[in-house]
Amino acid sequence: MLSLPDRKLAENLAYKNAVIIKSAQGDAYPAYAYGDRRKRPLRWISRESFQQLTSFGGLQSTDQGYRVSESFARRLKSGGAHSAQHRDMEERELYVPSGVKRSVRRNIGMSAFERLCGRTDKEGEPLLSASLQEAGKMLAQDFAHAGYAKVKTQNYQSAGEDWRSYNGGEEDNHIRRIDAGKRLSAAKAAMGEGLDKAVLAVCCHDQRLEQIERAEQWAAGSGLTLLRMGLTRLAKHYGTQAGYEN
Repeated sequence: MLSLPDRKLAENLAYKNAVIIKSAQGDAYPAYAYGDRRKRPLRWISRESFQQLTSFGGLQSTDQGYRVSESFARRLKSGGAHSAQHRDMEERELYVPSGVKRSVRRNIGMSAFERLCGRTDKEGEPLLSASLQEAGKMLAQDFAHAGYAKVKTQNYQSAGEDWRSYNGGEEDNHIRRIDAGKRLSAAKAAMGEGLDKAVLAVCCHDQRLEQIERAEQWAAGSGLTLLRMGLTRLAKHYGTQAGYEN
């Protein structure tokens, strides 16, 4: 559970839209308000607090540095991360890619892909680079725009075209759904059979890596490798970079 000081720290960072610059050395990292490195750091973040916030899914890697993720900031505003840990849990049934229906408990306050984006490896580096994260978001957006079920806790509308700003009629919206479906099919083809299964499961069906490994009888720990491989092909297909918009 996130400590009260770290929760207050996250609230302050989110309020100032601060960017944390993580270095390979040192016991503390500077956080600059609004990412403006010309000014003095807003705060110095201890290595321990940085690791706690990251492991809790509170930080997201960007092209500038680390920021408090949007969903985590919303959780803080809605009553704090402590209560959200329990309030955001629900029981639901999910269909895994093999077609088997399973009953699982999931955190509805943050998607599986979003939590994964906030995680780091043993060296403190993000498990997924900014370009891979952006590719996953764009896939989820095409998945939603094509008319399929959407990961409701994650806002992927910032990536790519702005669906909400389009005011066309029903016929035009139908055409746009068809176009999104074609983009989705092209993306799946670019990833290839097998790799697309891991990416779709995490980014679109809100599955954890452990779930897909068990469902598909993959070796433990192989899910992340397959996910990275699939997202790497997807990033090349989409041409994504951090903050990319088309």
